[in-house]
Amino acid sequence: MAGRNKISFIFIKSIISVLAIIFMLPVLLTVIKPAGHYRELLFDCFIFYPMFWNSLFYAAVITIIQMAVIIPCAFGLNNGKFRGRKFIFFIYVILMMMPFQVTMLPNYIGLRELGILNTRTGIILPMVFSPFGLVVMHQYMKKINNTAIEALRLETNSVIIILLKGVVPQVKTCIMAVFLFTFAECYNMLEQPMLFLKEDSLKTLPVFISQADKYDGSVLFPAAVIYMVPVFLLYLSLGKNLGERPCMPPVIICTISILFFGIMAFLTFKARDIHEEGLPHVKYQKLEIIPKDAIHNNNQVFVIKTMVKNGEERTFAEARAIVPGEETKEGYKPASGIDIWDNVIIFSDRELKDGQEVVIIK
Repeated sequence: MAGRNKISFIFIKSIISVLAIIFMLPVLLTVIKPAGHYRELLFDCFIFYPMFWNSLFYAAVITIIQMAVIIPCAFGLNNGKFRGRKFIFFIYVILMMMPFQVTMLPNYIGLRELGILNTRTGIILPMVFSPFGLVVMHQYMKKINNTAIEALRLETNSVIIILLKGVVPQVKTCIMAVFLFTFAECYNMLEQPMLFLKEDSLKTLPVFISQADKYDGSVLFPAAVIYMVPVFLLYLSLGKNLGERPCMPPVIICTISILFFGIMAFLTFKARDIHEEGLPHVKYQKLEIIPKDAIHNNNQVFVIKTMVKNGEERTFAEARAIVPGEETKEGYKPASGIDIWDNVIIFSDRELKDGQEVVIIK
């Protein structure tokens, strides 16, 4: 009998392990596939950095403020003695079940009337009062021991002290769980930034990933990998408080977090400089006479062309074949192949290629 139970245990554990591997495959492929494309993302897609920090900023600010709001509200709805508290909680449950598409228009109108559309406040304010955390916290507080609360009421009339000493220690696990879920929800915001914000510099990483047509396809997979890291680190940090067995020592988690965010902060300020160091630095001018030095092999000149790459305008060198016209002391008059409004490159610190990105110097 014992042997049969052992075989059943091994069989069930094997099936669960296989299913876990199958579910992990997409994540593993996402991590492995972009191995050679991190350079394109980190050193050639600079809009990624403000969107990354925006996602962290919105998630952190909303979560912290929401925790400060929902804990006393849940305590009041659970322990307060006033009429209508059950009805108020019922309204919160109804709001929690409503999809964003239902509340989208009222939110938009309210933000427009307050004059905070296309601002960070317009993203933070509606999410601070999200009903999910309050409903979960309210249900968890039904099981707390009121003896400690009654004892504290004999010592003080301060609601803040009662919350901090009598309530928070008893609901610590719930607070950590709600913190994690709220942070993840706000970090994954997509519809709100797309609808309430116009400037890309205020938008979030989910918007970046959703607008794949605006960026080089090679940057999306590495962006998805980096996108997963903050929530994963937060889960590792809170795992012990959630009753999970920590998979690595807190010191290692803290070290990895410092290194990751330190590298991201460094690249935020230095990635563009590193990128531009490897590009030709050029000078240009509108010319009626093309200097002889500006004419390359096969009667080619290079002109400045502006194109959008990875969500921002950049300057490139475009080769033009010309037919030199009348020769003067300064150079040649172009007979064809160039217009008077073209910006001709008259100096470059290295050899130019057609379609190559360049940096303009004065």
